[in-house]
Amino acid sequence: TTDLREADATPDSGSYHHAAAGVGAGAAVIAALLATGCAIDARDGDGSTALAEAARKGHAATCAALVQAGADPLCRNNNGRTARAQGGVGADISALLAEAEEAAKESKQEKRRQVWGEKMQATQTANGCRLGCL
Repeated sequence: TTDLREADATPDSGSYHHAAAGVGAGAAVIAALLATGCAIDARDGDGSTALAEAARKGHAATCAALVQAGADPLCRNNNGRTARAQGGVGADISALLAEAEEAAKESKQEKRRQVWGEKMQATQTANGCRLGCL
């Protein structure tokens, strides 16, 4: 096992999540870092997240653990690439991230529908009251 206390965790190299992702840490380590307040989508000097680091290093189990813990697969680095779109990602990780990206897009669309549905309902109610229809 790797002692993350000795891992380089500076603004340029990223967070402890980046260090954990780089060595293929499991779900328990990811959860422990979240419990201490480490931001799961923290960015390194290149704008990459820990999920991108794990994908780049070929750590499929770490990618799955990060996604399960709430990492956003749609985050883009300074070059505009998601963890899946960066170079060197294997087929198994690419498939995992494609599924996670699709689920994240659906979740964001559902939230958008809920927000707009509530706004439309409030607007219709306000307009109905002004017109004396309600």
